[in-house]
Amino acid sequence: MKKHILILGAGISGLSTAWYLNKRFKDEIKVTIVEKSNRVGGWIQTINKDGFLFERGPRGFRPHPTTLALVRELGLDKELIYADPAAKRRYLYMNQKLQPITPPFLLRLGLLSVLWRERKIPPSTEEDESIESFFLRRTNRRLAETLIDPLTTGIFGGDYRKLSIRSCFPTLHEWEQQHGSIIRGMLATRKTRTKSKGPLCSFREGMETLPKRLAERLPAEIKLASSPEGIEADHTISCLPPPDLPRVTLTTVGLGYRSPVLKKRGFGYLIPSKEKETILGVTWDSEIFPIQNQENQTRLCVILRESEDPLQTAQEALERHLGITAGPDVCEINVAKNAIPQLTVGHHKREYEGVCSVGINNCIVHAEKVASTGFGAHKLGITSAI
Repeated sequence: MKKHILILGAGISGLSTAWYLNKRFKDEIKVTIVEKSNRVGGWIQTINKDGFLFERGPRGFRPHPTTLALVRELGLDKELIYADPAAKRRYLYMNQKLQPITPPFLLRLGLLSVLWRERKIPPSTEEDESIESFFLRRTNRRLAETLIDPLTTGIFGGDYRKLSIRSCFPTLHEWEQQHGSIIRGMLATRKTRTKSKGPLCSFREGMETLPKRLAERLPAEIKLASSPEGIEADHTISCLPPPDLPRVTLTTVGLGYRSPVLKKRGFGYLIPSKEKETILGVTWDSEIFPIQNQENQTRLCVILRESEDPLQTAQEALERHLGITAGPDVCEINVAKNAIPQLTVGHHKREYEGVCSVGINNCIVHAEKVASTGFGAHKLGITSAI
């Protein structure tokens, strides 16, 4: 008799967990996925509005081997697209102007002296510490405040003074503990570590292509707008963030213009906290994936905290930062309530099974690991980044 596996959540974690379980135990299990909303995909959602493509959640993923293998299994190879080479150029907004992140810029932050002395700094004896504390010890304050702070915000949406280095950047923590420094760890593992090489990936019709295709191909019952109450199962796998985790709310404002209003090329920019700006950053989506544009479209995504008037906040920021005074032809506002779990210092001591992580690749990799270890009672607690 087949075992009944109940999966909670039809986001990328739940769907890919079901996929890998069916691959391994195809004739031994029956899978039911329960999702409280009326759609699959979780935080991955693509909106097509008046001819403009907007992503409400993650706009892409790095080409990780596990994710690419899943894309091939789903027959999505021909739908896969890669970021334009111009998107390699990234900026910070500092001192009221855009600053490209280039080797000369990094040298001005003291990178050479950091590389020289970082190898000689002993590892911490503490079990965990904040991302800020880690980088202040191993680099310098200017580099930490200028680069690491906005980078952390861009990935986790949170405060690098509170987030855990051990949980948010486990590889860096391991390199320090096992090899004595980041540089030595990088050199020692260069031949063995799995890399996500290449530019950002997406799909011609947007990121929601992936969860939709998974749902179509899965030999599983997917119950939308439902709860697990009354469903009997041999094993339950929760692919939901642990309820006791603090989470942050982010707002994205998608702005569409039917003309080329952006004067620069690149991926976009982030803003260090010390700049005291009203937004966190902007991605230049029409520059990242121009194949998704129609004619001369400009598509921008402004990322900010909760705001009484997010559209006005976004437009005022674009005028100050980029000199864009024209109003958008199309606007898409999304408030992602409690979207990103905050892995604060000491997170590794929390009492629940499994891993809580951020990012599409991490979700898929952890899902495959769950399937490879059998279908016991697991709590993944993993979610995608905005």
